[in-house]
Amino acid sequence: MPYKGSRITEDMDSFDIQVDSESFEDAWYKGIPGHYRCHVSTSGLSAVEIVEWRDKIENELGKLRNRD
Repeated sequence: MPYKGSRITEDMDSFDIQVDSESFEDAWYKGIPGHYRCHVSTSGLSAVEIVEWRDKIENELGKLRNRD
């Protein structure tokens, strides 16, 4: 989620970002692993896909951290 008042939120079309919520209060809820909510999408990634990729990256980083 882009920071409210940032250059990105001031010109989301230029950054190809769509936000599905007007409420920034709900947008910063971190959540519980596996239950994240995303309020951002792009023309190439839906909100669901962003969460899926976030989970994949977190899993891969966890594997790297836990290597012997």
